[in-house]
Amino acid sequence: MPFTIDSQRYLDLLSATALGDSLGLPYENMPGQRVRRLTRSGLRQRFVLGRYGVISDDTEHALITARALMNAGNDAEIFERGLSRRLKRWLQTFPPGVGKATLFSIMKMWFVAPSKAGYRSAGNGPLMRAPIIGFYHASDEVIRDKFVVRSTRMTHRDPRALFMASGIADIVAHLVEDPLDWSSMSRLFRVAANRHAIMGDSAHLDELSGLLETLDDAHHKGLPILEALAGIGGSKGIDGYCYRSGLAAAYIASHATSVNEAIQFSVGVGGDTDSTAAIAAAIASASGKPGRYDAINCIVDWPVSPAYLEAHSKALSLRHPNDLQEPAYLPQLLRNLAVVVLDMGHILRRLLPPY
Repeated sequence: MPFTIDSQRYLDLLSATALGDSLGLPYENMPGQRVRRLTRSGLRQRFVLGRYGVISDDTEHALITARALMNAGNDAEIFERGLSRRLKRWLQTFPPGVGKATLFSIMKMWFVAPSKAGYRSAGNGPLMRAPIIGFYHASDEVIRDKFVVRSTRMTHRDPRALFMASGIADIVAHLVEDPLDWSSMSRLFRVAANRHAIMGDSAHLDELSGLLETLDDAHHKGLPILEALAGIGGSKGIDGYCYRSGLAAAYIASHATSVNEAIQFSVGVGGDTDSTAAIAAAIASASGKPGRYDAINCIVDWPVSPAYLEAHSKALSLRHPNDLQEPAYLPQLLRNLAVVVLDMGHILRRLLPPY
């Protein structure tokens, strides 16, 4: 039988994702040292007029996946069709900052089956969708695997993307009932990768094992998070490479005492700050760590709002087909154009000190 997960836990997971995404977005692709200087007085919403925030594709993909999950039941093929349809519709609104692999693969979905559309990439796109899949299908590893495989391969065909998406989904699934420390998360990453590996993946497995051993050693020595992540290539920031992004998010979440601290650490390390913070916050929330979500009220976005997140949470907890409407096309298009303009302002701001 599926685990009974109440709407509040779903709301916490989605709120944590949106909070990490929105707080990390203004610092995306900045080196960690500069981010830490800019946030010395504290991390707050600042994307719009220095006071308000917006979300990016990390939250959008989580919500798109949530709606596809509700209507699919345990049928992975229905899920794949529903997710593909929603992703194509999302791309038609010209979302800013969409990754290369995600862009090309969704474009291919108009001409080939979603299962054949994936781009050969080890980017972190599938990791955005993994936490909500792991939460929704926490009780059945076989079904969870089918959904994670479909979600991953429709955009990213590199086996490393599947290893990490499956590992994160497994971690979130286990966190529904039991707390996990880093050592347990490290083991789950290894198990997930070996479960999906095929002939020819030995080099990818060796690379993952080496990165995990570095983090395991840092964990046992009690090294600071920044020093631990520098050991896996994150000295200037965590980039969009799925191994670094996924491992960093899980490592941060396992060592943070709260959702907000996980976000603070994720943003402070620099790089792909919105994705790392969104995934780390989701994992921390799934583990039951406390979070203060008042900054959600400072998100001035459409259609995402506290009420929008709550509607998804209630529908997810009921586990039956939802009647949530997809965002209207024209308002979504106008919203995305406005975010592009705001983003240009942030790019210009980065030319100014402090450096």
